[in-house]
Amino acid sequence: MKKATERLIHEDRQRIEQRIAAVESDCGIEIVCACATESGRYDRAEAICGLSLAIISLCLANYIAFAVQLPPGNWANVQLHLGWQVLTVVLGFVAGNVLASYVHPLRRLFVGQKMMQQEVRRSAELVVTLARISDVSRRPGILMYVSCFERRLLIRDNSQLEDIVGKEFIGRICNECTTLLKEGNFADAFLHGIDQLEEQLADRKSAVTV
Repeated sequence: MKKATERLIHEDRQRIEQRIAAVESDCGIEIVCACATESGRYDRAEAICGLSLAIISLCLANYIAFAVQLPPGNWANVQLHLGWQVLTVVLGFVAGNVLASYVHPLRRLFVGQKMMQQEVRRSAELVVTLARISDVSRRPGILMYVSCFERRLLIRDNSQLEDIVGKEFIGRICNECTTLLKEGNFADAFLHGIDQLEEQLADRKSAVTV
């Protein structure tokens, strides 16, 4: 899987930076976009994949031994030496861990949706703290956090902006941007979120003016 730094080419980053600058200037908010390769390590998923491959390898090894050693009319003497069974299990477990570590679609099969959501939320909150977006004494701010492995976009903001645009709006934008992420449109996901945010703030400003 591509790293986060490879998901957005230089031109895409420039487009996002330009849109952010324009919206910040017009709407008086602060926008931070962050993209992570993955939000969690998911060691348990790799272990489950390794255990699964170990069991499959053991069954396959016994089947081969059965097919090769089967004497006519005597099944009782068919067996795989204990040492070979142990070696098969160990190699299968190691191979499964390595595969899950490098083949992310395979590892994703062993990671629950709830766990991925929790890891993305935890990492987003960490970025909010590091970027000081949670400092409500400053102007309203928002973080658009994308996690590539989980294929999720999460929006976190300080209480000022949430009061302005509403939780339902933020949730809807997250769902729309996540759909773009699953299609591989990482730059479009950021830009769509920024555009929708600008439109919502412009509508609120117009309503107050009228």
